[in-house]
Amino acid sequence: MESVRTSDGVNLALWYYPAATEQALGTVVLVHDLESSHAALEPLALGLQAAGMSVVAPDLRGHGESTNREWPNGRTDELEAERLRKGDLDAITVTQGGRVREQATLRGDLETVYGWIRRTARADQRLAADQLCIVGSGLGGTLASLWTAKDAAWPPLASGPQGRNVQAICLISPVFALKGATIGPALQTQTLSRDLPLVILAGERDRDATRIFNQLKGKRSDAWFEQKADGSTDKASAVENPTTDASLFLLTYGTTETGDALATAGSQTFIPLLVDFFSKQLAK
Repeated sequence: MESVRTSDGVNLALWYYPAATEQALGTVVLVHDLESSHAALEPLALGLQAAGMSVVAPDLRGHGESTNREWPNGRTDELEAERLRKGDLDAITVTQGGRVREQATLRGDLETVYGWIRRTARADQRLAADQLCIVGSGLGGTLASLWTAKDAAWPPLASGPQGRNVQAICLISPVFALKGATIGPALQTQTLSRDLPLVILAGERDRDATRIFNQLKGKRSDAWFEQKADGSTDKASAVENPTTDASLFLLTYGTTETGDALATAGSQTFIPLLVDFFSKQLAK
């Protein structure tokens, strides 16, 4: 376990699963669901690790081992997941303040995790800070999407780009809106609406997943693919080979499980799918 601190004093715990192979296929950040922890996604982390991916899995503020916050005056308090409100969820995704990213005054949970990856990657070739893939589960998918849009918004410097580090994203039964946090603003950005290869994994009758897919489908009318729970498929007319022609996927399974429960139950199915999906995107 590693410990890092956000700009507002939250001590975050994160777990690093270095690729089992000498050279990693890519770096994956796992973002768990509300009122859960990294431990719920560990079967997915271990499977991706064994398949050659390096994985970083934090406990978000108020969850697992990330419940302590230290204030500048020395006071400490405990964060509880069930008591988190919109402001707390916004703080998880924040990354702003100044033009130079490494000197940003506001660094939330996911930005702090990214900073750890960036620093560690300088000495560990199995990590690549500019070749990230994200897996977000439940509300974690919503928060990961919001941070991904903010990562892409960092302006380049004369020395090179500061953002656009996420190369592909997987949302496992993403939540459209909860406790004031909504994925809507992220879906309006060029990054999420058009640019980023994205796969949604969901149980049948998952309305939020379908809503998000349909909203994105309108922006990618020539590049979407859907697999339904009964095994039937649908696709954009321009898509002949989904592997090469589609950039947006909805894969639905015959279960009512959602979030981390779905991620764990479906891990044996999802691991080879994600390794293949991420590897193809990182190779482009």
